[in-house]
Amino acid sequence: MLSGGAHPCRRLAIHQRHYAASLTRALLDRFPATVWLVGSEFVTDAAMSFIREQPPSKPCIAEYGESFPQHLGAHPAAASLPYLSQFAELEWHLGRLALATDDSPNVHYLHLDWSLDELISVYLTDSAPEAFALRHEDVWLEVRGLRGALTMTRVTRP
Repeated sequence: MLSGGAHPCRRLAIHQRHYAASLTRALLDRFPATVWLVGSEFVTDAAMSFIREQPPSKPCIAEYGESFPQHLGAHPAAASLPYLSQFAELEWHLGRLALATDDSPNVHYLHLDWSLDELISVYLTDSAPEAFALRHEDVWLEVRGLRGALTMTRVTRP
């Protein structure tokens, strides 16, 4: 009775809630610009369903969430935001580049089909308009990064 208690399921539920809360927080911290873009409630809801459907498969939490941008874009509430999964994917890659070591330069080619300049300018000014419609524009980026250095260059299709 003293070592196991009368209700072990209740004790396990505490760990399950902590597990889900920790992974949700890790995803929200990994995608701060996406949270800014669509709001924390939307991303939290998507993160909780993502955790249930795709639990971590690696021991490092920093590597968790690679397929979250696709999951986020497929969320029913994202129907009016066709650029959301690509925006989150760009943020994922930028986060990976920020963690790169000086010994291993990373180069990623990303294809976006919306105007990156418009969205980034809104994000950098921190003044989101009430309504915002992105124009369709085919953009290829070469993103290079090492710890402390990041460059993005528009390129023709690689």
